[in-house]
Amino acid sequence: MPVNRKTFFILGLITLFGFGALGLFVIGVFQAQSVVDVFTAGDNFWYQLYRGTLFGLIAAGNMLWLIETPILRASKDFFSDLIREADLKLPDLLFLSLAAGVGEEILFRAGIQPFLGIWITAVLFVAIHGYLNPFNWKMSIYGLLMVVVSGGLGYLFAYVGIYAAMMAHFLIDAILFIRFKYFS
Repeated sequence: MPVNRKTFFILGLITLFGFGALGLFVIGVFQAQSVVDVFTAGDNFWYQLYRGTLFGLIAAGNMLWLIETPILRASKDFFSDLIREADLKLPDLLFLSLAAGVGEEILFRAGIQPFLGIWITAVLFVAIHGYLNPFNWKMSIYGLLMVVVSGGLGYLFAYVGIYAAMMAHFLIDAILFIRFKYFS
């Protein structure tokens, strides 16, 4: 069954609200801090966005460089074809990026990371996305970079704040989606 815009939209809603709600539940029930603390901790909001933007641009640039290597051509083509076949438009790509940036960061960074630590959470995050695949070593090379980037998101959350991690995640996804859609 081909994946279409509606499917991606539903996945975006699940990521934003489902993952977000699960993360808020974990924080509220299992952590010693309140949900409000997660969203008010860290640096000034605008400084968080600034730091997240810098990290997101640098990480996306490195990822763009890596996907252009011959070894990852098949992976790049797979993602480009998936996005083109679904006929995703720019607002769709931005919505999916926002949904992942908010929902996944609330769940993984704010909800899970306090229990597992930065690096185990990073590996879990990348493994769930399918980038660490023992049957596809080329994709696993990309996955190793993703673990480093995900670890960076973990450090952003821990030392700068949740909004920095959200902004970085949003930018990374948006830049990669736009690259796959319009420049492949």
